[in-house]
Amino acid sequence: HRKCKRESENICKSLISVLLCVSSGLVYDSLMQKHQCMCGNTNSHPEHAGRIQSIWSRLQETGLRAQCECIRGRKATLEELQTVHSEAHVLLYGTNPLRQKLDCSITPMFVRLPCGGVGVDSDTIWNEVHSSSAARLAVGSVVELVFKVATRELKNGFAVVRPPGHHAEESTPMGFCYFNSVAIAAKLLQQRLNVNKILIVDWDVHHGNGTQQAFYDDPNVLYLSIHRYDDGNFFPGSGAPDEVGSGPGVGFNVNVAFTGGLDPPMGDVEYLAAFRSVVMPIANEFAPDIVLVSSGFDAVEGHPPPLGGYTLTSKCFGYLTKQLMTLAGGRVVLALEGGHDLTAICDASEACVAALLGQELDPLPKAVLEQRPNANAVRSLEKVLETHSEFIFTSCKKKNWSLFVRLLPHNWYKLSDFCPPLQVSTGARCTATHHGWDSPCWRPNEETRRRPRPSAPWLLSPWLTPTPWIKGEASEPTSTGYFYRPFFTSSPTTFCIL
Repeated sequence: HRKCKRESENICKSLISVLLCVSSGLVYDSLMQKHQCMCGNTNSHPEHAGRIQSIWSRLQETGLRAQCECIRGRKATLEELQTVHSEAHVLLYGTNPLRQKLDCSITPMFVRLPCGGVGVDSDTIWNEVHSSSAARLAVGSVVELVFKVATRELKNGFAVVRPPGHHAEESTPMGFCYFNSVAIAAKLLQQRLNVNKILIVDWDVHHGNGTQQAFYDDPNVLYLSIHRYDDGNFFPGSGAPDEVGSGPGVGFNVNVAFTGGLDPPMGDVEYLAAFRSVVMPIANEFAPDIVLVSSGFDAVEGHPPPLGGYTLTSKCFGYLTKQLMTLAGGRVVLALEGGHDLTAICDASEACVAALLGQELDPLPKAVLEQRPNANAVRSLEKVLETHSEFIFTSCKKKNWSLFVRLLPHNWYKLSDFCPPLQVSTGARCTATHHGWDSPCWRPNEETRRRPRPSAPWLLSPWLTPTPWIKGEASEPTSTGYFYRPFFTSSPTTFCIL
């Protein structure tokens, strides 16, 4: 009787916590602004204190901050930092200045910058008084927010922090990063809360080499990065499509690596296509317990080519955020990474926080929905899906397959859109309709019917419709003879061949 009573009480507490979990969380601390180059000239350094100050002010001006619960950040402990970084790295960049000065072996680690300041490399500045505290505060703030979302004290959250972290490797700071905040938070979720499956989405325009390294052999953390790659010629040079993980982690590292330079640059259309064809299908099949986002905004228009060069709009990130909120019961935490154009990062942060709050977003322009992704993007997506087909599509035995006969954008973010009929050379027709996330309806030809799982409407494999091989639509028949017809399409000829 007592055991049943305790179980009932626990269930009631869980239900109450879910019902009361109505707030989105924000975390910010002005002490992180003190991480500045000793030269005092912010114009020489794209990663400067004005980034988070501007974002925080924008959230206040728009009233979004008042609608969120602002939590207190803290410094991460040295033990927490060592979940990802080596002891030597933590002692070097996470301890007080006096300890650093007493260790003569540390001095050669720093270099004199052209501006007159000090750094660990030509880009990553070091302030001997404030940098270690700011970096630890950024990590601790992300950890606090992530844990509150994971335990349902908060619905979701956005961490306005700096310095960023996704480039920081086990023993190497780089790319403005010292400690990998998102990776550390994920490790602590595994250790302290026994969270089983964690999805890390990294949409910074630069590949998160540090995060990839931290979980490369971990099958319980799916790392999914969308970044500019250009065959390894864009910083940091890592993040190739064939970097899929190692050992038990093979298949759990996905790099949507855009190649082709800026001719033309990637924009909303290409990122929406990437989410539709790669990110969301894989994420839904993984079924994470929580989603962490390395939220860099340097893909937003306004960043010069060396720092990004892409032309995404800020509102696009709001829609991407809404898509991720359909995962893990809405437990999504965004942590600021890169992004250096103040207007761009403020606009994007505003759009993401508005999405987290469940506000209605401004519609994307009709031209975006009607435009076809550029050829470089299609080739890049084909490469990713070809590489990961053996890991993703468990019901398809064929590993080498043609992805897109035609890839067009559509209103994929709406919950009720109707697909036009699929026109095929034999004259057969099959129509797909979608009446909401929990009750998808698939109507294939009359030969066979296969209904997708209601619990996983985004999963690709259940949407495979057995159908006769249609001559002329592909070079050779598949082993299964299945055709994949994506829902939410705007063209009768848009379909994938498996």
